[in-house]
Formats: sequence, structure tokens, C-alpha cells
Amino acid sequence: MAGLAISELRTVRQTPVQALAQDTETLLINEHLVSQFKFWMDGQIQSGMRYRHLFFRLVHQFDNNQRHHAFELAWQVALPGEQVVITTTGKQYKIWAELKSIHG
Repeated sequence: MAGLAISELRTVRQTPVQALAQDTETLLINEHLVSQFKFWMDGQIQSGMRYRHLFFRLVHQFDNNQRHHAFELAWQVALPGEQVVITTTGKQYKIWAELKSIHG
């Protein structure tokens, strides 16, 4: 966890359920802990992932040297009541936005 800001350390040290329940923090997790899949949306194939009981769509990915941009975009994408997750492989960061049911 070297190089993490204090606010990021606080998020990383929380249990995943605690972090996912909060609207104000972005969860940073190892990409190997999620299940990725493809799905059809808006007329094209999208990348998605499942973490615990929630589903997410890929918003954008960044190289490792663009970490600051990844976190900045994640905070911009976050909407009230919706979770944004950042996954990392050590070589890249991916921003994921929660998929909500169209049936409410």
C-alpha cells in the first residue's frame, strides 16, 4: 500500500461491505478479486464486473503512471447513491460505475 494517500488508506482498510455502503468514498481493490464479464448496452458490447453482490460497467482505464487522473475521474463519475470502484493490476487502473436496474 505504499504511496497511498491517507484518505485512500482509510478506504482500503475498511471491509469491502463498509466501503461499498458509503457514498463519499471510492473503493480501491485488486482486480483479481472481481469477476469480469461482457454485456450488451446502448447498442454495443460493454465490459462489466461483479464484486460481492453489485454489478459495475467499465467507465475508463488508465496506465499506472496516470493514477491521479484515475482517482479524479472516479470522483467526478460518482453520483449520489451509486458506487464507483477502482480496480488495479499494478500496471493499470480501471474505473467502474455501478449498474442500476432499469426496473427500479
